[in-house]
Amino acid sequence: MESRQRVLLIGVGNIGRRHLQGLLLSRMSFDIHVVDPFESSLEAARQLIIESSEHSHTISFHSNYSNLPKQANIAIIATAADIRFRVLEELLNSCSLAYVILEKVLFQKLSDYEQAQSLLAKASTLAYVNCPRRYFPHYQKLHAEAFSRDWKMTVTGSNWGLACNAVHFIDLYNYLTGEIPEAYDTTALLPEIVASKRAGFVEVNGSLKSKDGRLEINCLLEEGHPIEVKLARADEQILIQEGKGLVEGFSTNYEAIPLSQMAHLPVQELLVNGTCGLTPYALSASLHQPFIQALLEFAAGKINIENGLPIT
Repeated sequence: MESRQRVLLIGVGNIGRRHLQGLLLSRMSFDIHVVDPFESSLEAARQLIIESSEHSHTISFHSNYSNLPKQANIAIIATAADIRFRVLEELLNSCSLAYVILEKVLFQKLSDYEQAQSLLAKASTLAYVNCPRRYFPHYQKLHAEAFSRDWKMTVTGSNWGLACNAVHFIDLYNYLTGEIPEAYDTTALLPEIVASKRAGFVEVNGSLKSKDGRLEINCLLEEGHPIEVKLARADEQILIQEGKGLVEGFSTNYEAIPLSQMAHLPVQELLVNGTCGLTPYALSASLHQPFIQALLEFAAGKINIENGLPIT
């Protein structure tokens, strides 16, 4: 009988349930332990499983860590960013884990990044961060055939949540260029910090630019601008219209894969090969930290940042 790979899924809000949907697609046999303190979230996850197609996995539900196994192959931490460090710390202290997949934004406090690295090293746990554009076939082809440090990248769209989602595009910039922006210019951000669609978190609008000018991220208040990613160098330009599903200037078809249809792929890769296509923790931390630092400085005096930057 095939042995089951033990997977812990911590947090089954909207993102966590997409991870669960993806895990159910795997042809490997998983022993999935779902953890969430909210009964409504657990019930939504149970309903999702009832509505899913047949699978070979065993699934149990927990409202806390007390009955979790002391060893697991992999954990997916899909909580909000404000509690993610604490969850990671508690999990590593109570359970032996080979691998962890973390959702972004990783953490709200700058100090948590190095502390998390130390915790992971002490536990001998390999961690990756879920920035799934690295799995989109059109971006994989661009990475394989057009990778270059010469690209300037510009992201533009309407009301797409710059504070909470810019990390996806910072990660994409690194994937396509190998570059890690060291600092950001926030002078073109709009001065008002606004409430996020998610209660307890905030958002910013306007333009964020890397200090070297190679990466520009624009979030417009004006409606009617679907997200697009422009790569430019010398006399060459590639335009990826994510909102329209089109690629111009490069021979490939646009193909985005929803998390609910690909979350099992990095899990399988880790369990079989010991590595996966997601961003390794240390690299992702180096991409997060200058961004978090810039927004903390921007937010100082405008909102309470005593407990970190309230984004997720």
